[in-house]
Order: sequence, then structure tokens, then C-alpha cells
Amino acid sequence: MDDAITIKADYGKERVVTEIPREFLDDYFRQRSLTNEQRRKLVESNIEALATTITQKYDQGIWGTEHRFGSTIRRVVITMSDLRAGPRLTDICPVVEERAGFQPSFPVELN
Repeated sequence: MDDAITIKADYGKERVVTEIPREFLDDYFRQRSLTNEQRRKLVESNIEALATTITQKYDQGIWGTEHRFGSTIRRVVITMSDLRAGPRLTDICPVVEERAGFQPSFPVELN
């Protein structure tokens, strides 16, 4: 997806990938001038809430498979309805310095 924020996580031994389109984030936060860096920070600051939605969909079997480079990953599609129905996202981004040693409670990569 163009200008989507990609969330990669490991769920047990499975790699799970989710992409949130730029348009969904812009619409959710009612912003039209967000940069990709601002979108990435919004997703990062709301990762626990987004993880709840992704986990629920995964546990319900609402995912597809994708074969990449000799392995299979699980892809969870997030819709605008998912964003609106899930835990409320905030547009307040915490400022955390890298040297502060912040670690999320589960392994996550943002691209």
C-alpha cells in the first residue's frame, strides 16, 4: 500500500503484518497535512490499542496468508471501521528519548 504504515509483530511463532493506509489515519485524526513521520509516531504512540484490534482479528481467524521469500506470514487487514470500533486512539504523542530505554511489552516493528 502506498504511504501505509506497516506494523510487524510476532504472535507465537507466526509473523503477523498489518498495514494502515495513510487515508485511514488522516480521516481518523481529521488531519490532511500529516507527514509520514507524524503518522508513524501516531501509530507508535497508539500501538497498544492497535495491538488489541489486531490480536482480536487474528484470534477470530480474520487474516490471510502471504508467501514471501520462502516463508508464510499472516496478514491482518485493518479497515476504517476497525479503527472506529476499536479502542480509542489518541493524537497525543509521548516524547520518549531513545536513550531512556523504552521497550514495548511485545516485539513490534514499524515501517
